[in-house]
Amino acid sequence: MENKNNTIEPDNKKSNDFMKLIIGIIVVIISLTALKYLANVMGIL
Repeated sequence: MENKNNTIEPDNKKSNDFMKLIIGIIVVIISLTALKYLANVMGIL
């Protein structure tokens, strides 16, 4: 079991880091958009 995990890990780690990076960027973009939207709403109110 341990050997199998060790051989699979490098690929998984690479894709996981890549996914984390993409998700992080998406989250930042959504947060900025939400903040801008909130600022507009506050400005209107």
